[in-house]
Amino acid sequence: MGKQYLFFTILGLAAVGLASYLNRQKKLLSSFGYKIKNVTYLGSKNGISTLEVKVEFTNTADFNIKVNRYEFDLIIDGKVVAKSVDNKEYNIPAKQSIVIPVIAKADTNLSLSAGIATIIDYFVDKTESSATLKGNLDVRAGIVTINNLPLDYTVSTSELTGGKF
Repeated sequence: MGKQYLFFTILGLAAVGLASYLNRQKKLLSSFGYKIKNVTYLGSKNGISTLEVKVEFTNTADFNIKVNRYEFDLIIDGKVVAKSVDNKEYNIPAKQSIVIPVIAKADTNLSLSAGIATIIDYFVDKTESSATLKGNLDVRAGIVTINNLPLDYTVSTSELTGGKF
């Protein structure tokens, strides 16, 4: 009876320890940082503009994180002007940062008119506008996976025109 009790006690403590470890890793996995480094216009073809938004992701965890998929909308003043989806795998080493290029496709007329109107409003009467990168990521680290991890990053017109993202 004594050995059986000791066995189940050890097994119970191991299970609690494992659950605690996995919970901690999941929190670290979902709390990594990100910021927009720059936005580049890559050109237009057949009425579709291509934009590259370089997003720097910082891994705060003590293990590598893999971004397996992302899906983002580029929103200007509440209007979705571009969309981006990528299923490529990106590896973010432990306690390091990498830049992931988010390539977005946009209707040239819609994105151009929204962008020009926003800039004119800002320079004429200092009306602040915003550009938002909103979407989700699928991330994995070891046996822990989080699907549809939300990402929402907004910059104002003054930040964009001053180049201070």
